[in-house]
Formats: sequence, structure tokens, C-alpha cells
Amino acid sequence: MPQQASRTARIEARIAPGALLLVKRAAELQGRSISDFVVAAAQEVAHRTIDEAQMIRLSVQDQRRFVELLLKPPGSCAGPEARQEGSSPFDRILQMTGSFLIEPLRSNHDRTDFTCGVDALDRYFREQAGQDVRRRATACFVALEMASDRIAGFYTLAAGGVLLAQMSVRLAKRLPRYPTVPVARLGRLAVALAYHGRKLGGSLLWDAIERASRSEVAVYALVVDAKDEQAESFYLHHGFVAFGDTSRSLILPLPKRM
Repeated sequence: MPQQASRTARIEARIAPGALLLVKRAAELQGRSISDFVVAAAQEVAHRTIDEAQMIRLSVQDQRRFVELLLKPPGSCAGPEARQEGSSPFDRILQMTGSFLIEPLRSNHDRTDFTCGVDALDRYFREQAGQDVRRRATACFVALEMASDRIAGFYTLAAGGVLLAQMSVRLAKRLPRYPTVPVARLGRLAVALAYHGRKLGGSLLWDAIERASRSEVAVYALVVDAKDEQAESFYLHHGFVAFGDTSRSLILPLPKRM
């Protein structure tokens, strides 16, 4: 059956003499007629405009799920050691979660009114966190509400080590036979009462995982000592597993480096 000739449409446009010379010169460089060059250029701009208009803007919950899928694609093993590297092209995605920005604690951040409902965490953040940062005992990161500049949550991260003998056989067999294993320790994590129920704790945790994964110092895993049963459930939900002899000590192996 003979093929039907593709239909074409005709458009007309007015163009200034200077612009016409520019288009003519560009068309000559590509070995095209002016009409072919203009149509090709218009198609390229049209595709780019449509693509930009169809970009997906993720909610806080969707961002967290997106990162989970990057680190643990569907069909992969359920264990945390099976998390795959692949989040590096999206380094900033955990640092911008909806209306919050996560950044290092600075001296001009106002900590005086922070209240998470746990007195020990509130006192530490208000009175001691700044000193620990200055003494390089820990790093502290805060979630700022962009509209008000209020601190909505924080976490601390420090270098540490755990004994290889404390690791489960499943994890230890993947490691060299050194006495200790280098880890990043998640010391404290808290969300202000006014921001509870907005999944900010999960976003702070994923930010800590991402920063530990990007560290230039070798770090095998993220370790945390959960303070109570509720905190333990939170970390277990995010892939941590128990290890060692201490009650509620949890570990999350980080994605392998290339």
C-alpha cells in the first residue's frame, strides 16, 4: 500500500532585518535552508518548554519516599546492607524539604525558644550545642522554617568507632579484620512541638544519612543509641538494626562508595 505523504502546515512570521541576517548566517553554518533552521530551532525550544512545564514538584512525604527508592529500589533485599548507592546526583534533595532548609548550626540562630517536649534535649540544644560545635566535639544541623526563620528541629553528628566483635556475623563478614569499625554517630535528633506530625524527623534522619555517606573520612555506618521504645521504633522503621550488647544500640550500614 503506497505511503501517504505527510502533511505540513504553513506559518508566517515577521522578522527584523538584523535578526534575519543572524538566522541566515546560522542556517548557512549548519547547511540548512532558513525555513528548516527556524523550524528545528522552534521545535527544540517547544520541547524544552513542555518538559519544564511538566516537572514534578515533590511534597515533603514524596521527597522522603523518593530518596528511599533511590537507596533501596523495589525488588532489592530488605536488609539495610542492601541499600544501593545512587543518591549522589540528588545531593541537595534532602536539604530542601518543602518549606524547610537544613543547614549547619550558626551563632546567629535563635535557640532560646526551642521546645521539643524532652527537657534534656531542649537544655542541650539551648545551652551546650554551640559549645560542642566550637570545640569540634560534634556537628549540629538545624531545620529552619523558611517563612519565619524559626528552628523546627535539629540533629547532631560525630565521628566514632565500634568494636568489630559487636557486629553481627552478617555485617562483620563484609568488613576487614580491624579491631574497630569507623562510624558516624547520630547523637541527638529532635523536632519542635509546633512541627510534630509533618514528617520532619524522617527528613532530618535522611539528611544525616546523606551527609555521613558524603563524608571524605571513611565511615562504614550510622550508629544511634535510641533513648526509648518510641525512638527505637522510629529508627527501626527507617532501616536500622540492633547490634552490640547495649540496649537499643542501632546501626545502619551506609551505601558503598565507588
